[in-house]
Amino acid sequence: MELAGLGPQARFGDNTTPEPSWWHIIDHIKWSAWNKKRGMSQEVAMEQFMDILLINGIIDKIPKEKWVGAGPPDHVHNVYTASLIIKK
Repeated sequence: MELAGLGPQARFGDNTTPEPSWWHIIDHIKWSAWNKKRGMSQEVAMEQFMDILLINGIIDKIPKEKWVGAGPPDHVHNVYTASLIIKK
């Protein structure tokens, strides 16, 4: 659930969406994970998001042609792209 909070925080910043009903449990869990990241900068959220991907070996499963720009996986543009790819 950590990625569910860090991903949107990295892309959009603080959660300003209304809290979903508990009847929509998955939406509510994702919303809560994001809301817990309130106040965290987008840059820090991207770094933590990427750290989780790297530590768990997830980043190795993304084809190199999907990366934006050149350089190591910790490049900011690559972090953004990784978050979009993982979401799909």
